[in-house]
Amino acid sequence: ALRAAGGELRYRRKLAARLEQLILREGLDLIEAPDATAEALFYRPERHPEIPFVVKLHGPFAVAELFDRNLPEALRRLVRALERRQLLRATHASVPSRTVVPLFRRELGLRAPLHVLANPPPYALFPAPALAQERDPNLVLFAGRVAPMKGVDLFVAAIPAVLERFPAARFVVAGGDAVSEARFAASRRSLYASLPERARGALHFAGRLPYPDLAELYARAALCVFPSRYEPFGYTCLEAMRFGNAVVGSDHGGMRELLDEGRAGRLVRAETGAVAGAVLELLGDPALRGVLGERARERALSVYGEAPVLAATERFYRRAIAERAHLR
Repeated sequence: ALRAAGGELRYRRKLAARLEQLILREGLDLIEAPDATAEALFYRPERHPEIPFVVKLHGPFAVAELFDRNLPEALRRLVRALERRQLLRATHASVPSRTVVPLFRRELGLRAPLHVLANPPPYALFPAPALAQERDPNLVLFAGRVAPMKGVDLFVAAIPAVLERFPAARFVVAGGDAVSEARFAASRRSLYASLPERARGALHFAGRLPYPDLAELYARAALCVFPSRYEPFGYTCLEAMRFGNAVVGSDHGGMRELLDEGRAGRLVRAETGAVAGAVLELLGDPALRGVLGERARERALSVYGEAPVLAATERFYRRAIAERAHLR
């Protein structure tokens, strides 16, 4: 772990040197850096006060580690300190949803203003899907990383209660592990083992899928379930909304805003009983699934579509540039 950390720090020094070269050779109007693991750690914005230095707060690694531990505590504390150091140097910072602001402020010790700016749509390179395909009324889909923070264990734990009323229901987990295939295999075995034997045949792990295959699952699913314990935005939720899926999402984090406070989907607490209850409700009410799916699709295209999000991003960038113009 220490060797890997040393390599990451060397990469960040090279990145800072490259930014200095670009500023001197070509000139830059704005620099934006991701929050996670402080990639722009060694860039010194005080050397170029006229250039806005924006940190995009999507999922600080140190905050995500509160929900899904992958690092030893000492290394996690180091990452937290480095991320905060980069943030304190920023001239501007953005977050993808209002609901994560208190968590980010508390965990990273931030006081500066945070601009709410939705993430660019993940599907911008793909054409809008046709919705003529008939859905499978028994297919319940989870899409996302197989990790505790995404609530995949809550999705699996809800299966027995759903099967009692809907024995033909089938559950698909589309996604892998961010660390390794070996860890994904171990998680899959553990999740299968957590189910009664009679329920295991209803669950299928599809693993990581290319977007066309995932799109086919979205188009076929009766509903999609995203019971995340921590979700700054909710890319897979937004993908499902675009396909007109009825969605069950967490009642905290970015999905609360994506689903319009519950008007475009069902919002539930991140616990097994609440997840099972929402799935049972929607499997038993095709008309409600249709209404919520239509609302979700309309919102995905009109509020979180490529044109409105890119326009808002451009306005934010131009404002940041204008605020630093007097220092040129």
